[in-house]
Amino acid sequence: MATALRRSALHHCLLAAGARMSPVGDWELADSFGDGQAEAQELQTGVVLADASAQHLLLAQAHDLSAWLPSLPPVGQVALIANSGSPVRCCRLTDDSALFVAASLLVLPPAPGSCGHVTNLTSGRTIVAVAGPRSLDLLRAATQVDLRDRALPDRRCLQTSVARVPATIIRYDRLGVRAYEILVARDVGEYLWDALLDAGEPLGARPAGAAVLERRD
Repeated sequence: MATALRRSALHHCLLAAGARMSPVGDWELADSFGDGQAEAQELQTGVVLADASAQHLLLAQAHDLSAWLPSLPPVGQVALIANSGSPVRCCRLTDDSALFVAASLLVLPPAPGSCGHVTNLTSGRTIVAVAGPRSLDLLRAATQVDLRDRALPDRRCLQTSVARVPATIIRYDRLGVRAYEILVARDVGEYLWDALLDAGEPLGARPAGAAVLERRD
């Protein structure tokens, strides 16, 4: 029997907005909202929002995290870590915690003794990507934290609030433009999506398929 595809918390609101859904791996994703080329153009000139929830998330926590996982970057930084499948992004949140973000299932080595533990956050988080030259303008309307290049350059992360809900922001630029991934609890995913679209309306922000962040045509 075929395994059911995973769906993000934004699935139904994306359908209502006209998303064309496609299976990618074990997820059902919004491929586009009707015009992939227009979305790609807007990514390069304005700002788009995309559902980036189709990623596997593991939170590792330990008092001596670096002894358990010695390849971690410094706090607040994001590093690519080699994996047998696709590369894994490691986001060092605090001295004692790190978030691993991967396109495919990821397994961390066991912690020595009982000094650490891993929590699978994949089903409990919504990830909204805000990308394009005007993404910073949009986020200025949604959060008070300084996200300018000098405060949050590429491959940096922080924990803050966006649209008044707790969030983790990962700066990870794509295709030559700035891009932010905003992680929130699954139950406020639709609220965040709507709040960011409202904040981006004066800028002409538009929803886009997840593929727009990767395609190079």
